[in-house]
Amino acid sequence: NGGAELIVRTADPKGNRAVLVHPVIRRSRNITLSNLDIISDKNLRDNALDIDTGKGDETLEYTDGNDKNFNIVPLPTEPSNITLKNCYVESYGRNGIHIVGIKGLHVENNEFYTKYDFTGSQSEDEKLDVVDWGGTIKFINCTDVKFLRNNSEGTLATSFFIQGCQRVLIMNNVFWNDNKVEVPGLSGTGRTVANVRLVNYVDEPNIAKAGDFPVKNIGVYYNTFFIRSNDSESAKD
Repeated sequence: NGGAELIVRTADPKGNRAVLVHPVIRRSRNITLSNLDIISDKNLRDNALDIDTGKGDETLEYTDGNDKNFNIVPLPTEPSNITLKNCYVESYGRNGIHIVGIKGLHVENNEFYTKYDFTGSQSEDEKLDVVDWGGTIKFINCTDVKFLRNNSEGTLATSFFIQGCQRVLIMNNVFWNDNKVEVPGLSGTGRTVANVRLVNYVDEPNIAKAGDFPVKNIGVYYNTFFIRSNDSESAKD
């Protein structure tokens, strides 16, 4: 939370890696997460990792996972220098990692796994929201991003969700996804899969001081995309 305190967690003498449960990095710079297991709380269905600037405009403080408020975060002008490297990230929430408003983001050689449990007591609207807007990796209004040599596997409709970001390099990654995502018990709710989804955010009149955040300068090179087959005739292609 932007404080001066530094916490270092190391592996135990038996070689087991340290485990962090849903860390939140907020209003912070020059942070490296390396050689860690980062997981979400399966019962809470939260994200595995949240990194953000802590504020939308000068009047609206936002909470984890509230994309309506995240949308008004301005594009960053000062570098944050956040690195996520050599980690295993496992989430049972709406997103695996959710990163907002960061300039200078380096994500390399990580394993991402996301599986959302639709059998719980969530409302129909909440389940559909996860299908439409959840993602194994989700970046909003970030700039100067390198996403290199990662492996992503998930059951959400989007593997890598990029909204309002600029200057992003996606290279030498492997993405695995199901061919279709459906909410159990709700007919006609299947969504097709986008391994990489680019979203322009356009100003909405009901959100003050939002502005437009187009996606610009996205490079996607030498990645491998796998879509699992299923028995649906409409999904075999």
